Amino acid sequence: MLEDWRKLFSFFPKQERFRIFLLLISTTISGLFQAIGVASILPFIAVVADPDLVTENPYLNGAYEYFGSDGVSEFLVLLGLFAMLVLIATNLLVAVNAWLTFRVCHIGEHDLAKRLLDKYLKAPYQLLLQRNSAELLKMLVSEIDRVVIGTLMAGIGVFADVVATVFIVALLLWIQPWVTIATLAVLAVAYATIYIFVIPKVVRLGSEFAPLNTEIYKNAQEALHASREIRVLGCEDHFVARFSRPLLRLSRNAVKYSTLDIIPAQALELIAFGGLIVAAVFMIGSTGDAGKAIPTLAMFGFAAYRLIPALKDLFDGVQAVRYNMEALEPLWQDFSVAVEDVPSEPVPALELHDTIRFADVSYSYPAGRQEALSGVEFKIRAGTALCLAGSTGAGKSTTIDVLLGLLQPSRGQVLVDGRPITPQNVRAWQRNIGYVPQVVFLFDDTVASNIALGVEPEAIDPTRLERAARIAQIHDFIVDELPLGYQTLVGERGASLSGGQRQRIGIARALYHDAPVLVMDEATNEVDLVTEAKILQGLRELGRRTMLFVSHRSTIAAFSDEIAVLESGRVVARGGFAELSAPGSRYRALLVEPTAETLA
Repeated sequence: MLEDWRKLFSFFPKQERFRIFLLLISTTISGLFQAIGVASILPFIAVVADPDLVTENPYLNGAYEYFGSDGVSEFLVLLGLFAMLVLIATNLLVAVNAWLTFRVCHIGEHDLAKRLLDKYLKAPYQLLLQRNSAELLKMLVSEIDRVVIGTLMAGIGVFADVVATVFIVALLLWIQPWVTIATLAVLAVAYATIYIFVIPKVVRLGSEFAPLNTEIYKNAQEALHASREIRVLGCEDHFVARFSRPLLRLSRNAVKYSTLDIIPAQALELIAFGGLIVAAVFMIGSTGDAGKAIPTLAMFGFAAYRLIPALKDLFDGVQAVRYNMEALEPLWQDFSVAVEDVPSEPVPALELHDTIRFADVSYSYPAGRQEALSGVEFKIRAGTALCLAGSTGAGKSTTIDVLLGLLQPSRGQVLVDGRPITPQNVRAWQRNIGYVPQVVFLFDDTVASNIALGVEPEAIDPTRLERAARIAQIHDFIVDELPLGYQTLVGERGASLSGGQRQRIGIARALYHDAPVLVMDEATNEVDLVTEAKILQGLRELGRRTMLFVSHRSTIAAFSDEIAVLESGRVVARGGFAELSAPGSRYRALLVEPTAETLA
């Protein structure tokens, strides 16, 4: 348990841990004031029950003479005002301490989620390939809330309840030690019994929560992303049931947890008030005078009013901590992932002047049975275009990911003018690259922000924006057909746009920063041939650009200066389009689309 708390506090920077320490100090002071607040009503009730105490009790008599009160009634008013001021100060302190707790924990939750997303985005790319995006989303949204709010804030609440309980019990021990000890003994036995029977079940329910929550996130995300196919196939009921099954199990989990949360609290309340009644009977029986017992009983009653909620919250807090602590270990593992040290300031590009060379590059995916790339060798001369061709699964996209620096070769190197791309200079290399993936992801933002990805709206250069859009053959569509032009929202994943329109926005995105190296992975496969020809003409007019294409289209292959053919992760042929597509060439089928005559 102590190791769990050490891990939890290690999530926070030193300054934040110091704030938590100060919060614990203020919580201790708040607990002390609660005990003082309970004690403050004793003189008032005592004098109400027996006015003669003003002269009989040396402390009350000293206060009476010090304030120079004109009679017992005036002194009683002063005692009442004093008790009221102490209670107001106590409640204000409790409220301020609660606000500080909320602020520290909720702001801490924000900072933790921000740092975890930063971890995910900077983690080795192959690690992200092995994780389900729904699981990562759950960690960012749900599990951080469980750890910070359900564990840290609940733990601070437990500490506050323990402090308040200790001070109030100390006061009761001073007033009526034997009655207090007997009540505490009964409460301790009851608390221990409940803890032994309830907490193991709570821990089990907490361990069941995380996998169920992951499955719910995953099923919901997949169903929403595949809604078009689901509608066409008419299998909505299947996916609703698929989502519903773990959700029902989680709901039952919540029912059990909530029930376990209520029963102990009710039991503790019954025992505590039962103890108060027993204490009243004992004190009246021992003094033989109910009037003399009234002040002490009143204070015990007010103490119970403060103590019982504290005991209830204490047990609830312990339950919450044990239930939510199960989320700590996976979160700790994610925070322990090593990430590359990304400079806070933009780094200068690793400029290309001569060649990009793949030198005996091999790569194996962690779960792969065989190498995705095996001894890949080829060069791209600066200012030329190379087309990677090959059948599905030949290793084209993996080659692209290695060139982009997303994957580190398991053997061999990628050299830029003879300098290897390494984790230390990969950022400098990536600043050269404009990249268009097979599937262009569009954010639920404006067209302008989607093209100038990563640039704040006020910093977008409209001239550069329009230039990139014109080369990508999307400018006319944006200004003529979209209601707000470049400020039109594209919707989630660009749902309101066609596949070809999304691809052209992706091409404009790659061109916006005027990168000297363009990497285009099937970037025009949803664009018609006329538009594609215009895009290629625009790329040619850019001047000296180094371009790497992955494409099955003969137009792209013919546009390129050289073609490299991959099979089973190896480069098996290199040459020009005319050579590799000539009649009789074994690679012609890869480079020339079949016609109606050849298919007949």
